[in-house]
Amino acid sequence: MSSLEKIYKDEERENCRSDGIFLILTEAITYPNNVVKANFLPASVNVRELWFRMDSVRKVEVNAFNSNALKNLKILTLVACKLDEIKNGTFNGLESVELFVLKSASLSNVENGVLDVMSEKLKNFQLEQLNTKVNETSIDAFTGSQTMNSLETVNIAYNLKPTLTQESFIGLRNVITLDLSGCQIESIGLGAFDPMSGSLKTLRLAGNRIKTLPEGIFDSLLSNTAIYLQDNEWDCDCHLMHLKNLVTTNSNFFGPFTCYTPAQFRDNLFTNATFCGCYDSTVTTSSTTTYTNTSTTTTIEPEDPREFQQECYEAGETEQPKTVTIQKPIYTLSINETENGDVTLDVETPNGIFVLIWFSSADQETYKTLGDEINCRIGTTRSTPIPDLMEHTTYTFCLMDSVAKTVSPLDCISYTKRYNFPQPWLFQSGKGVFTGVTVVACIVSAVVGAAIGALMLVKIQKRKQNKNKSNSSINEVTREAFTAVQSDWQQKHRISTIAKDSDSTMNTTIKTNTTTVDYLDHRDVPPPLPARRVDEPIYEVV
Repeated sequence: MSSLEKIYKDEERENCRSDGIFLILTEAITYPNNVVKANFLPASVNVRELWFRMDSVRKVEVNAFNSNALKNLKILTLVACKLDEIKNGTFNGLESVELFVLKSASLSNVENGVLDVMSEKLKNFQLEQLNTKVNETSIDAFTGSQTMNSLETVNIAYNLKPTLTQESFIGLRNVITLDLSGCQIESIGLGAFDPMSGSLKTLRLAGNRIKTLPEGIFDSLLSNTAIYLQDNEWDCDCHLMHLKNLVTTNSNFFGPFTCYTPAQFRDNLFTNATFCGCYDSTVTTSSTTTYTNTSTTTTIEPEDPREFQQECYEAGETEQPKTVTIQKPIYTLSINETENGDVTLDVETPNGIFVLIWFSSADQETYKTLGDEINCRIGTTRSTPIPDLMEHTTYTFCLMDSVAKTVSPLDCISYTKRYNFPQPWLFQSGKGVFTGVTVVACIVSAVVGAAIGALMLVKIQKRKQNKNKSNSSINEVTREAFTAVQSDWQQKHRISTIAKDSDSTMNTTIKTNTTTVDYLDHRDVPPPLPARRVDEPIYEVV
């Protein structure tokens, strides 16, 4: 008996939750090769609620939940479900589930009909994305197959595919609450909500990217459904006039409803926007004279600020011009090429999602363009990189509104990619920096040179002072030496004089102990050296 079975038996003996246990499988549990195998829970237990954290799981096999332990399961919660694929049949055996929650999910591919096995008992389905960068998935896989007879609440906060169609909710016949807030939905097809028109009480479409809606999309819901449409990217033009009339005349629409485009109406309420001149175009005027009362009905064509009139001359005709209507540009665009040859298209004020189309001339003689040589990209950012452009080739770039599906000729620009010339050692963009660095280096060099020069000058002055002091000291020593020599000579001279006088007087030789001492005759003493100038150095200090 497994430990799970033992726990279950102990609880059963204590009459604890006789209808089943609440089983929690945490991230600490590992699975071979990160795969949940078929019938992965063979224990003989009765699980009422399963909370399954799947951080490390990368694949769930078909029939993984098909076991006796889960045949009476009522609540299934899968947390951190990051699967590349959920196949039809993965949830086989879960016919009794009433609440199914996919929380913090990141799903790549979901086969159609994965919830069909729960069609009879499932009452509440919730799908919550891990983050806003998850791969988009189709809601049809969950709700577009077999009719979910008991499903009443659908709450999805996930990156759904941009478009909802008539097939998206074909299985939701009895849903009361449908919450699709924050699903990055861009457009909804006419009749998408018709399958649930008889039961739906609350419809939430807030926080999406919806720009416009087809007229009549809510006709089947007006009688008993509360509809929430705030925080979308509404394009307040003639195509959306019907929605303005709906939200201002029906109390079951909840906002606020603000315009996202065009730019002049950004953040304005529907009631304050003119919707490009769409208004009641029938005006009745009456004029009275002395003889006749006249009532005249005049139809005034509304002016569309997105268009302007241009006079054009027919080929060969120069007298009478004709007036043509041209769509105004809705974007301000430019093409920039960096020093290394990369090309980007910059949109000054991108209003929502646009489609970028570009092509080159396939035939230089006829300038015809082949359909398979047209490139396109959907974007919303100010700068879009354009890769793989051929040199010395002229390209035409056009921006198309993703909603209107039209292109103004003034929203097109031509560009010829230049040759990749050898790159200079200094680009124009770097000249300022280089000049600044050079000037700073020169200033620093001048300051350092001045400092070194000042230090050398101070050192030379100190050396001269030390030299003068040394010479002075030498002169003093020399003076003292000459004084001592002179004094010694004078003393010897006196002794010689005395001896001479004694010789002349006595004219005798003094003898002592057989040694005759002759006093030095002063004539044998060399004359003294001439006096040296005091300020004349004896030697130089090097």
